Amino acid sequence: MQSTSGWKLRLNLWNYSGELTLMDRRTCLKGLSCGALSLIVNKPTFAKAQSQFSVLVIGAGISGLAAAKTLQDNGISVTVLEARDRIGGRIFTSNALSAPIDFGASWIHGINGNPITSLAQQYGATTALTDYDNIEIYGPKGTAENPRNLRSANRAFRQLLRSIRTARRELDGDDISLARLFNPQIRRYPKKLRRMIKWNVLSNVVVASGTDTRGLSTLSFGFDEAYGGNDALFPSGYSQITTGLATGLTIETGEVVNSINYTSGGVQVTTGSQTYQADAAVVTLPLGVLRAGSVQFT
Repeated sequence: MQSTSGWKLRLNLWNYSGELTLMDRRTCLKGLSCGALSLIVNKPTFAKAQSQFSVLVIGAGISGLAAAKTLQDNGISVTVLEARDRIGGRIFTSNALSAPIDFGASWIHGINGNPITSLAQQYGATTALTDYDNIEIYGPKGTAENPRNLRSANRAFRQLLRSIRTARRELDGDDISLARLFNPQIRRYPKKLRRMIKWNVLSNVVVASGTDTRGLSTLSFGFDEAYGGNDALFPSGYSQITTGLATGLTIETGEVVNSINYTSGGVQVTTGSQTYQADAAVVTLPLGVLRAGSVQFT
């Protein structure tokens, strides 16, 4: 979609003409290159001079920071409003211990063509590839599992993943949980392999998804796998990316947005402490915040 104001910022953009443009996360990450994460701005045709146009970005997570940086790089006045006392959203690196620890996002999932890879290079962030084969697994009695059995279990797990594609064709639009798909297949393997196959499912599916296989959809699982190549960690913390994006931006932390009022004349954003005025607002609030209805849109 393209709004009448000339934007092709396909985020949640409440613009001064009152229109809303939408873009899902996967398409955003996969389809756009990395001037600032994943956003492209066509030179907009505003009613006023571009240098006089102002935008409020709600939320200083990586989406908000990327939007704000792209707008500012294109000569637009930007202020970012963040409810927390820090930037980054779910990207949060703690330095409380002797080494940085990421409490939120940790990996670049697929380094090939990934805009985060480009940002890491741009900001000089060191990355370390994850070697998933360099692993030892210990059973309940503290003894190491047989590497040969581990390789067999890995092959069985890959077969489980392949069965998802087969099931999607056979389900013809109906859906079942991954538990219903996986469990009968796992029971066919020898007992000594089942525990390691289940470990594969736990570490690669359950932990990564944040819920049990009983709550995961066969039709939808894996939709976010957008990039190929190895996965990579940040030894010095993921926040190097958000810190890099935030450099030079005007960011007001501790500003909890209560309401957003948008008209043909502009946008008025009210927080717990004051009211901000701008020509447009880019809203990057988490889905849970929007669903809670704590921000009123008028």
